[in-house]
Amino acid sequence: MFSSVRKESMRVLPFGFSQASAVRELVRAEEVEHLLGLISVLRWPWESWAMAVARWMRTQIEFGKLRCEPADPDDYGRIVWHSPGTTLRDRRGHREDFALLLVALLRLGSLDVRMTLGTADGDPHAWVEGTDAWGGFHIDPTTGRYHTSRPADWDPAYTLDPPA
Repeated sequence: MFSSVRKESMRVLPFGFSQASAVRELVRAEEVEHLLGLISVLRWPWESWAMAVARWMRTQIEFGKLRCEPADPDDYGRIVWHSPGTTLRDRRGHREDFALLLVALLRLGSLDVRMTLGTADGDPHAWVEGTDAWGGFHIDPTTGRYHTSRPADWDPAYTLDPPA
């Protein structure tokens, strides 16, 4: 019988198939379940789950509880992506790590979400897109900013769906 060891991180090539594999392997909502109650309590009555998660993420970044750092590719262009649990434990990560964390948190609310990779103002970027009862939304994981439509300067290249 084979043991099923869950990875905390993966080296990811800058191509859709490698990135899609990482999203399937690393997005694990059970690693962030302990935040479900906290975010639910902090949620304003008029907020959707996506709005509440974005606000929680924004306050973590603004108060220095999560630090976004630039990714450091190796000689082959691979970037190490971390699971949501690892990002929370280390209290730091890069844009893809934060996007994976957001996807896991939003999946706790049973939302249909996906991670999108592309550019913002011509620079590499990652964000989370989804829909809820209030309509479509786009969240920047590096700032926690919530948008009801994709900002004009965000140009998607890949959309990566997490496992159901």
